[in-house]
Amino acid sequence: MDFISLEQLRKYALQESYSNNSWRNLEYFIEELLESGILDDINHKGYMFYPKYLWQENNEVELIFISKESILSCIYNDGYITVKKRMLRELVRVEISQMNLNNSQVELSLIFKDGEKEVFNSNNSNQAWKRKYFTAILEIYKMIA
Repeated sequence: MDFISLEQLRKYALQESYSNNSWRNLEYFIEELLESGILDDINHKGYMFYPKYLWQENNEVELIFISKESILSCIYNDGYITVKKRMLRELVRVEISQMNLNNSQVELSLIFKDGEKEVFNSNNSNQAWKRKYFTAILEIYKMIA
């Protein structure tokens, strides 16, 4: 279940890129990922798209693609793109915490063998999108746990 697709986000960023530098950077980021071919397998392997920090001006958006086998994390920072792929077979723990249905709060932590953590939190967006992030995080949990 994608609550927003990469294509929808790309179109919105393109539309907003003329008036806002953050959206211009995001549009460039998405275009570079698509043109590089890094995301070629994403559409064919059942990945769920999770844009971390979307709608938060103080954080750079991180584009995350989750499947039953792996997590592909793409970060844009100061004109450079970093792509990291983690295999879920390296997971040692999956943890849900801070769950509260009334205020759509949840945090999902994935802890890997090397101690590295990937954290998904319903506060990774603004208040208007919090419920969508809450639902998406529970979908991620169901997919990988």
